[in-house]
Amino acid sequence: MFNHEDNTPRYSVTVNGTSHVNKTETELLAVKGIGQATVDDLKAKAALEVINKQAYTHIDKSYPQWKQANITRIGTAEQKTAMDTFIDAVRDWANSDDPIQTDLTAIKA
Repeated sequence: MFNHEDNTPRYSVTVNGTSHVNKTETELLAVKGIGQATVDDLKAKAALEVINKQAYTHIDKSYPQWKQANITRIGTAEQKTAMDTFIDAVRDWANSDDPIQTDLTAIKA
């Protein structure tokens, strides 16, 4: 998603059977058949991917998959409620109109 050398955003897309991989916005816009709408869609998808990764990481710190499975299977009602409330709060953050990192870190298990 970013060039490691200069931190330039990079995107990949396939248009008419041709893959354009690790390209900057300018490089993509120079390709026939790729317009600003396509680039804007790629940017939105990349931003959503970052948000979802942040949410997953935040949940996984407090409730890794094994712990979620154990609580779901044999946890108390209180443990299930606490876990569900935390996960729902993180999901609400991720699905908000403008998720801000500091708001995510404020969500505690």
